[in-house]
Amino acid sequence: MSDIRRYSTEKVENRIKTLKKYAIAIIGFGILILAFKDYDQIRADGAFIGGFLDSAVFISLGVLTYLNSIKQEKRIKGSFIEFGNKDFSFKSNQIEKKLSLTDLSDIEIKLKSIELSASDGSEYSINLDDYAQVKDKKEIKNEFEVYRNQIQS
Repeated sequence: MSDIRRYSTEKVENRIKTLKKYAIAIIGFGILILAFKDYDQIRADGAFIGGFLDSAVFISLGVLTYLNSIKQEKRIKGSFIEFGNKDFSFKSNQIEKKLSLTDLSDIEIKLKSIELSASDGSEYSINLDDYAQVKDKKEIKNEFEVYRNQIQS
């Protein structure tokens, strides 16, 4: 039996998909408000700009939320960390890599990221905000703490 522990960003990806649906609903709501405006009344009141401001806010808020969701989804799609006994593989920030303990010279554990320094001089960063569960973040930090202690000894 192999001792492999895997952490993925599926839950965060699902949240982003839900956020995209909400953004589309907000855009639709703004368009509905715009469609049912009484344009003659708006012109008569002299509130032409104010009459369209509420629908413009909904539409622009929806568009910005949707674009931000697409950006986040591209960044974390398929991210994971997989720990073995003396090696691990990860995909973070669209960089996929498999490293063993002998490949690493230093591991720096920060609040929201893990910074890895390889023996060949390359550096990698794993963003912990990509993982939804606090429990997963703690376990990932603990795994890297064990690896850091093995490297230093």
